[in-house]
Amino acid sequence: MPGRSIRNINQLRVLEALRASPGLSRTELVRDTGLGKATVSELVREFIGKGLVREDAAAPEESSVGRRRIKLELSGSNWLAVGVELTGAHCISVVCDLHGRPLRSLITPLRGTTVEGAQRTLVEAVGEVLADFGPAHVVGVGVGVPGVVDSTRRRVVLAENLGWRYVPLADNVEPSLPSAVFLINRNRAGALAEYWYGANKGNRSLVYVSLGLGVGCGIMIGGLLYEGASGAAGEIGHIVVDPGGRRCKCGHKGCLETVAGGPAVARRAREALRARGGRSVIAELVSKRLSQITPGLVYEAAMSGDELANDVLAESAKYLGTAFAAVANLLNPAVIVIDAGFGEISQGFIDHVYEGMSSNAFPASQSTTTICGSTLGHQAGAIGAAIVAIDEFVLQGKLESALSS
Repeated sequence: MPGRSIRNINQLRVLEALRASPGLSRTELVRDTGLGKATVSELVREFIGKGLVREDAAAPEESSVGRRRIKLELSGSNWLAVGVELTGAHCISVVCDLHGRPLRSLITPLRGTTVEGAQRTLVEAVGEVLADFGPAHVVGVGVGVPGVVDSTRRRVVLAENLGWRYVPLADNVEPSLPSAVFLINRNRAGALAEYWYGANKGNRSLVYVSLGLGVGCGIMIGGLLYEGASGAAGEIGHIVVDPGGRRCKCGHKGCLETVAGGPAVARRAREALRARGGRSVIAELVSKRLSQITPGLVYEAAMSGDELANDVLAESAKYLGTAFAAVANLLNPAVIVIDAGFGEISQGFIDHVYEGMSSNAFPASQSTTTICGSTLGHQAGAIGAAIVAIDEFVLQGKLESALSS
């Protein structure tokens, strides 16, 4: 890791251990991090001195050998991180403590998808979400974007849904923000958040799939993000599930996005309404103005028991399951988390996903994979971006500078 010292990495290992298991003692930190007793003791002493870690104020417990067991946990009062997710329509911002727990969140409509409009929205949203906080140290601002990110050059290489190419986003907004900016693909940010604080239950592998304007994916293997050789891993939306189907914006036919992305759900609902003569709750919700149909309305109608809406979502879910079969065969993840921008995932939808996956996956690959809905909802990407800001603050030696000041 160029530019990342062993000491910086050790600092992060201690902080991550306390993030995963609040209440560890110094002895347990030695066990969980694999670091030496002297190293852990020194780092904990420095962290306590700077307000990053605190000892539990309650009476210490007795250990099995009769020694005092003093619990340690990350402090949420002096050090904060901001996470931002840019979607195709909104800017979602959160303030998190060092645990990654959101203390305040906002959803701000984007001022269009132009670079200038999105940047203005981002800067104003960060200022607003931090408005109620005092002189706490802001360690960084993480920004999750829907596209390919070059974190080294601090730019968005390609964000098709925003129409962006080679945008130096971090350099553009950092002068107007209270701390350094770190970029990440928003689906990877969502995977980080669900891994640490969401649907994951102590597993070491997780795949996070978001359904929005497109279908995106973040992959955690062995507790680490997998990004691929060129940073383009996770393009699950471009797995072909309907050969000969509609042409995708990528140029191929039958990609998952063309049958399971938000616009595809709305389009297929319109097609089904025309074919069935408008007999559906959906038509009533939009006063028969079919152009007003959104994925959220389709989901709302399905939750009310509408047959047409349920049929549309069931078909999308089965196609999603076909793509998950490829994921299961290749990665065999413990958990696949679905985060749908149009609403909370129902068990019926998940059952249809399982149906599509089991029909196409190698039995041994998919039998141990659990599919579930996101537990963090619309905040997942922003929380994950805040985690990136915290981790990079440590790894780039900025924590070291703060400790020595």
